[in-house]
Amino acid sequence: MKSALVVFPDEWVSYSPTVLNLISCLENEGYIVTVIAFNLEGFVDNSTVPNCELITISKLKARWLKQLGKYKDFKLKRLQEWLKTKVNTQFDLVFGIDSTGYIVAKQKFDHTIFLSLEILRDSYFERCLELGIDYLVIQTKERAEYLNLGEKCKIHYLPNAPIIENKKSSPSTFRGNLLYLGNIKNYYGIEECVDSTMLHPGFTLTIKGIKDDNYCNLLLKKYADVIEQKRLIFDFSYTEQSQIINSISNYDIGFSFYDMELIGKQNFNYISSPAGKVYNYFAAGLPVIGQNIVGMKCLEEHKAGILINERTVDNISMAIKTIENNYVSFSTNALKASLVFDFKKAFDSLMISLKQR
Repeated sequence: MKSALVVFPDEWVSYSPTVLNLISCLENEGYIVTVIAFNLEGFVDNSTVPNCELITISKLKARWLKQLGKYKDFKLKRLQEWLKTKVNTQFDLVFGIDSTGYIVAKQKFDHTIFLSLEILRDSYFERCLELGIDYLVIQTKERAEYLNLGEKCKIHYLPNAPIIENKKSSPSTFRGNLLYLGNIKNYYGIEECVDSTMLHPGFTLTIKGIKDDNYCNLLLKKYADVIEQKRLIFDFSYTEQSQIINSISNYDIGFSFYDMELIGKQNFNYISSPAGKVYNYFAAGLPVIGQNIVGMKCLEEHKAGILINERTVDNISMAIKTIENNYVSFSTNALKASLVFDFKKAFDSLMISLKQR
């Protein structure tokens, strides 16, 4: 029986589409998959992830370690301790997620594959270079070029996209139901999305995702009137990856923004690849209104949405109106784009490449 190990060094594995889809695809290929990840008390519940062994960290300890700048080191050591318990265990495939996951896995399994979800050229990445990276799986060409691993490293592209199992056949009629999907924090342009939606009588905006309590409380107070009118709706429930496309298919437009003033204009990790939500929007037939950054050019390339140079309420409102007036075309193009970025298609290509390794 074939086996695979995924070393995930963070506490949001249940919200990582790439890892969840990777597990599903590997299992369908006949692999027994083991995942090691973290569970942060009071954050998200990762117990729903199949075959996942969780290392639990208290919120207080995590906060203390972050203040000391020791959080990554602590997690690295805990992962190393876990691997020591697998003395006689061998895996046919090993995926180390990002630098910390790769360091831990590579030290024990020389055939480890570097699966990059977040790109940071920091001291941990330098340790990865010292260990050697001969196979990189990454989201886009731009991100691979940024890491600059040289010609000896085999590179395979795997988008942070859903598996397209039941293709939606045709776009729906525009109804004015708009959606923001993702982390609910102050650096994703959420307030501009709310304000622009409210300029259109009868339109609604649903905000769905993991909430930051302080920021959500601010939103609840600021928009109490439109919340009472049920034009602004919050949904903090967890939706399994396999159900996301169905769950958002009754919406019409999806938003994807960053506040680059807060995140940092040179933060290549954010600007070099579409957020996973964009691919989910496509698969559900939702045209996207997003930021004009390198990683979002796929909206223009596939004519599946509108890019905005300056994230203002007026600009977003105009984009909403443009999509409403050409909805069938935009929605059809979004569905076509989802087939281009189908995770399963990229995974199948990856497996062919790994067999030739």
